[in-house]
Amino acid sequence: DLLTGVFTLTPLALIDGRPGVTIGGILRNWTLVLIGNFAGAFFDPARSGDGVFLHVLTNGMPILFWYTFDDSGQPIWLIGQDISNEFSPPLPFGTMIFPMLQPVGTRFGPDFNPGAVQRRAWGSVTLSFAPGACNAVTLGWNRRADNATGTLNYTRLTRPNASRCASP
Repeated sequence: DLLTGVFTLTPLALIDGRPGVTIGGILRNWTLVLIGNFAGAFFDPARSGDGVFLHVLTNGMPILFWYTFDDSGQPIWLIGQDISNEFSPPLPFGTMIFPMLQPVGTRFGPDFNPGAVQRRAWGSVTLSFAPGACNAVTLGWNRRADNATGTLNYTRLTRPNASRCASP
């Protein structure tokens, strides 16, 4: 199975001196499996249209998409890349921090102009999964413009097929 291969057979292949097996490759695969268990879509059934999608790139980097609303009720979406590995001492397992950007400045459909897109610094998001839990996440946010903060609790909506997280 996947976990046996990633956590047992691959390190043994390194010890055995198999070509192409590196420490960096092993650590990347471990990251993909561990963080990948957290990947998927999360939402709050009481807040229609609001939720997050956590994805892990092939290089092991988590990225976050947050679909929410501004103070006037208009839909917005925010994007961020995890910077948790920059902290010393390390953050608790299952905690990720994302500086968030808000893309603005263009139109939908045939009037879309990629050159007009601006990525405004919005603030930051901290995702926290409880130890041993991967079907719920707490999202803490800090909006840069007015230093407003808040917390939302989301429930898992989807998960990757390879995830070891039990279905909700």
